[in-house]
Amino acid sequence: FTPDEEYTEPYLRDELVVEKLLLQVQEKSSGRLFILFLDAPHFDYSWPQELSPFTPFEPQVNFLKLAFTNTDIVPLINRYKNALYSTDRLLGTLFNHVDKNAVIILTGDHGQEFYENGNLFHTSALSAQQLEVPIFYRFTHEKMPPLSASIHMTCHMDIFPSLLHYLT
Repeated sequence: FTPDEEYTEPYLRDELVVEKLLLQVQEKSSGRLFILFLDAPHFDYSWPQELSPFTPFEPQVNFLKLAFTNTDIVPLINRYKNALYSTDRLLGTLFNHVDKNAVIILTGDHGQEFYENGNLFHTSALSAQQLEVPIFYRFTHEKMPPLSASIHMTCHMDIFPSLLHYLT
C-alpha cells in the first residue's frame, strides 16, 4: 500500500500506512506477512508540529548552514528526536492493536550521525552511529526459538532466517 501523492508529509503517509495495516489485521486469516517502511524519521524528519516535546527544533533543514558549522546542532537533533517521538507513538498504537501472538520484528535501515565523528546524517561514513541500528524481535513464548548464551548480536541478515526458524 502506498498513500496517495496528496500526502506529501512523511508522517501523514506513515499514519495512513499504519491505519491500513490495522484494518487488514482485523481480517481473520493466517499466514500473512506485513513489511512496513515508515518514512517520518528518515531525512528530513517529519512529525505533526503540534507534537514537539523537544525544543528548540530546526524549522527547516538548511544544508548550507550545516555544511559550514557544527556548533549549534541541537535544534537539528531535536528535529530528529521529534520525528522519532512521533513514530514511537504511532508504533505504540500499532502494537496495542495487533494480536498478542503476532510476531514483530522492528529495525531501521541505518542510523544518523550528528558530527559525533565529524560527519552528518548517513551514507557519509562507516561509523557506529550510521551503521549500528537496533533490531527488536518479539516472538510468542510458546514457540520461542531457543536462546543461546553465545548469541550477543544480530544483524539484518538474521531477520528472515530467524523468522523462518521460528515458523518451522
